[in-house]
Amino acid sequence: MTEETEALAGQSLEALRDAIARLVPEAMERAVASYRDFVTLGVPLEAKEFKDHHTAGRTALVHLESLLKLARWAALPAGDNANSASETESGDIESLLLDASRALTALRAGDGEAA
Repeated sequence: MTEETEALAGQSLEALRDAIARLVPEAMERAVASYRDFVTLGVPLEAKEFKDHHTAGRTALVHLESLLKLARWAALPAGDNANSASETESGDIESLLLDASRALTALRAGDGEAA
């Protein structure tokens, strides 16, 4: 465990939500930038490399989806169920989530996957 992870592990649920809410936006920006760099690479023509390339792309999308879910959870007010929708998300987090959701939809549409 890193020092940062150890520090998060000892926090109350509310403090953990706050810490994650601060960490997720940067993680999402990095993941989107990494995926953007990845999709600009040439797609290999050999079958195995082609398959591996697309598998790696899908893995990146799953990572982004996981970060999106984590951001939604972190933005819930205290006492809310982690699966419930919240209309009280902060403007920054809500904007980030909407942008990330649109980006995922656009990336999937370009890859031929359903949104």
